[in-house]
Amino acid sequence: MRVFFDWLIDEVTSRQVRPGFDKIVITTDDLPTATKRSQVQKPLKAILADKHKTNGLRSELNHFPSESDFNLQIADYLCWAFMRNETGKGSWPYSLVSHAFKEKGYLR
Repeated sequence: MRVFFDWLIDEVTSRQVRPGFDKIVITTDDLPTATKRSQVQKPLKAILADKHKTNGLRSELNHFPSESDFNLQIADYLCWAFMRNETGKGSWPYSLVSHAFKEKGYLR
């Protein structure tokens, strides 16, 4: 999971962070148990602390139930459609939203 988070933070910051930015805010779906929350928070916070040392960006990590946040609902649907397409379980959801993907990246 740490490799994925490290890659994801690098991808987002390299494409979205502009001069003058001093903070990034990360929002994830609320996780159902303290154990699951810890499995996500611990490596993510460690990576963000490491990134802060190199790029100077402060960070904030928030967890909200996806049903309470429109942006999380969109991200959840896009990920679901992408995974159905990639696993051969149905291409119709992805065909409806494929225009939302600028590119597809793969972590190898």
